[in-house]
Amino acid sequence: MRTLLLLLALACGTTLWACHVPAHNPNYFADVSIMPACADLLEASGQWVVEIQTRYPQALVVFVHGNVDPGSGEWFAYPDIGAPISMYDLVDNLRVKIGPRRIILLACNPGRLPFDAPGVSYALNDVWITPDSFASVVGQLRDVYEPDVIGSIAEFTENP
Repeated sequence: MRTLLLLLALACGTTLWACHVPAHNPNYFADVSIMPACADLLEASGQWVVEIQTRYPQALVVFVHGNVDPGSGEWFAYPDIGAPISMYDLVDNLRVKIGPRRIILLACNPGRLPFDAPGVSYALNDVWITPDSFASVVGQLRDVYEPDVIGSIAEFTENP
């Protein structure tokens, strides 16, 4: 049976705590794994899996708060557990563990910084916690007021 693997800590210098969540439909989650590194993102993680699975059926999704580090000007991940880590270091550490599998950085990038790591898809702006396909009718109005915020995997930049 296929499962969604929720990794509740970053794979960078910390032990991974894995929780297998069985899917209602064996094909529902395909082989997408998602790694929510912040408790407030956990609720929407399953919605993003549904959004991502058809485009990237074998992806590892890192769902974490992102921002530009004021000191270095570099894009950083800010997990609940552990110190902030640059996205480059995060991807390098994950590559050692997962090899060439596609990585989706589901994280805000308010500096719209380009990210040239191979095999990575990422946002060039802020990202809605709930994807557009799951937003309520009222929630869909958010794009009227915040049109640059990303709510679909189709809006992500893909590195080969």
